[in-house]
Amino acid sequence: MFLALRGEMMIKVLACSERVIEKVMGQPQRGLVQSAFSTAANVSFAAGFMLSLNASPHPILDMPLMPNGVLLSARAAEWPFGALKAGMPVVLGAGWLVFEAISCSLDCTGCVRWNPHIERPVALDNELLKTNARWLAQFCQLHGSQTGGERLEYGDDETILALAARLCGRGPGLTPSGDDFLAGWMAVGWLLYGPQPTFLAHCQRITEIASQRTHALSQCWLAYAAAGDVAHPIGELLAALTVPNPERLECAARHVLALGATSGYDLLQGILYGLEQFPLF
Repeated sequence: MFLALRGEMMIKVLACSERVIEKVMGQPQRGLVQSAFSTAANVSFAAGFMLSLNASPHPILDMPLMPNGVLLSARAAEWPFGALKAGMPVVLGAGWLVFEAISCSLDCTGCVRWNPHIERPVALDNELLKTNARWLAQFCQLHGSQTGGERLEYGDDETILALAARLCGRGPGLTPSGDDFLAGWMAVGWLLYGPQPTFLAHCQRITEIASQRTHALSQCWLAYAAAGDVAHPIGELLAALTVPNPERLECAARHVLALGATSGYDLLQGILYGLEQFPLF
């Protein structure tokens, strides 16, 4: 059984990221709901650990699996999402996630576990990558205004670390635009460079800047991106960039664009910046 019951309603835990299994299955610990929305909630625990709880989309086109996430069968605004409030106490551990204030107990022991780490091909086709990058740039130019996103300004000779110092923590959104841009750059960097020492050093420096410039939730997701762990739609887009399949690329780009109010567009800008600068090292 992995259900939460409320009257006749049964809520299933559909999936859990491998990056949070140790915490989910470990000793019980208390936390607080950090933020709550109709489709998601973020829960904070000691030592900066954050858990993301996500609703299933309808229709199910692409699961919004987060690198630190637990995916529920509940739809947007359904219980428990409609009942969660910032500041509510939470207990996590021994395979359970418990929201005492709303009598919600979620059993995570039998759910699917997914790996959020970016899969890097053994060899990259640089010409194909350039072709797909040009298409993605046109896609962003066409759809950016529809999201309300604005193009982040940067000079051709501005380094990523200079951009991090200037953009981190700035811009609208739950995760500021600058932070989403940096997460996109690190994500595509894992595709292009993998765990190369110079690239990893840049990622480490970005997380150090983030620790001084932005809030805990952004710090959390930037740390995951620095380690090569991303939300499922981002991983799907990176994979689509490496194959000659325009339909797959467009579908993946649309799913990333749909992330948050402006986060998807800002992530795409960071991915494009990384592609434009390749090879950087």
